[in-house]
Amino acid sequence: MFKFTFLLVVSFFCFGLGANAQNLVSNPSKNKIRANVWYFGHSSVPFAKDAPGLDFTNGSPTVKNDGNDLGDGCSSISDTTGLLQFYAINLAAFDRNHDTLANGSGLIGDSWKATSQGSLMVPKPDSKDTIYLFTVNRGESARYHIVDMSLNGGLGSIVKKNIFLRGMPKVQMTGKMAAVHHCNGKDVWVMFHENQSNRFSAFLVTSNGVDTNEVISPVGLIPNNSACNYGDMKFSPNGKKLVITYADDSTWSNGPTPSQLFDFDNSTGKVSNSLTLPKEGAERGCSFSPDNQKLYIGTTDKNFVQYNLSSSDSSQIINSRTLLFSCTLCAWGSMQLALDGKIYVARSGSDHGDSLSVIQTPNSLGLASNFAYNGLSLKTSYGALGLANLIESYFSDISDYPCISAIIEKPVFSEFIKVFPNPFEHSFSISIENNNLVIQSIKMIDILGRQERINISYLNNDKLIHIDSENPTQSTYFILIEGTVNRKFFKKSIIIHAKN
Repeated sequence: MFKFTFLLVVSFFCFGLGANAQNLVSNPSKNKIRANVWYFGHSSVPFAKDAPGLDFTNGSPTVKNDGNDLGDGCSSISDTTGLLQFYAINLAAFDRNHDTLANGSGLIGDSWKATSQGSLMVPKPDSKDTIYLFTVNRGESARYHIVDMSLNGGLGSIVKKNIFLRGMPKVQMTGKMAAVHHCNGKDVWVMFHENQSNRFSAFLVTSNGVDTNEVISPVGLIPNNSACNYGDMKFSPNGKKLVITYADDSTWSNGPTPSQLFDFDNSTGKVSNSLTLPKEGAERGCSFSPDNQKLYIGTTDKNFVQYNLSSSDSSQIINSRTLLFSCTLCAWGSMQLALDGKIYVARSGSDHGDSLSVIQTPNSLGLASNFAYNGLSLKTSYGALGLANLIESYFSDISDYPCISAIIEKPVFSEFIKVFPNPFEHSFSISIENNNLVIQSIKMIDILGRQERINISYLNNDKLIHIDSENPTQSTYFILIEGTVNRKFFKKSIIIHAKN
């Protein structure tokens, strides 16, 4: 049995825009150039390298026809100068020369290339070369892969792949995946949705890597099996809203589960306050406007609609529905906000996928949003139902992330955070005695810098946190706590000494 005594050491970090804080945070929008080049869609014939791409270097998109056949579930990332680094689906990744990325094959994914949002890239905060490639296969567990862009002459290489997010393949996910920055503008939340469940799972990517202690939010409707895999999930650029859509993958029309709109807390990763929207049909694509006030939803069988989110009243939001376009042969897929402030909309098939639809002025209400059915020709190739899946907060404004400019002027005193019991064997609790204090992450680190696997349970409206350590064997641990007080950041270290 171990006996523990506690020494509380409080260390606070100012997350501001002053000279002392510039290296601690990032303005998400300053990195929007990383969304400069997209690849998506199909080649004209099998194995031809002429699938479509868009390059926004000159402001308006330049159509490229030199990519690999991707289908749905694709993503792309550029460097901080706008140069393409690599693109992927959940089966494979390709470098900027359109060759398979080194060690980029053998990703365990969907052989039909049909997972709605099967891949997504997240640069590791504070790292020049490390990028996490997340992949999800409908009805299976989510995985991630570590890419080192310093290798292979700057073309990059996957150095570790097919890592289960939860350590074991026991929880099935849908084919939906989205990302948005944490309130601090630096870390990134990656969101998944469990299969045949109403549980959202948010994982935080920090400078320490991928935190596999996810934030789980059971909220909203429980979809049936046929409807939950297809469809998209999208954050608003300011990280305050989340929308999820469903399309029926068995009949491809009249999916039984309607789209839902949620609130999202980008400081805690929690999803709340579901609003069920009117059913349009087999709903697939969705996107928020740059000003976060309009929501667009398209179906794979007919309608394209807009909602006005300027009111906090649910009935007003629902009644604001405006039909922008309708046709019996339309099949709209994923939507993606772009660097030019427009929203691009995928269309499927050789008859309808030769162009993208475009919302020209998405901040405008109703028909003033200027929906263009044949908005952008893809020239010699054609699209699928997917577009590049990107971190949505790249298109935000700095004012959307108030935590960036919040500076702690006074310390958060230790009496606000109580740790007990003392001693303990395998578990302890943390009580929060300040209603304005929100805990965002807790980690247990040994003196060698290795993270201990712990199970965290939030009780009493998150004011009591119970932590189980599976097998504490070291004599000293650091409990690292991050959180906010009145939206101002703090970090607290608790040093635990264990004695036999």
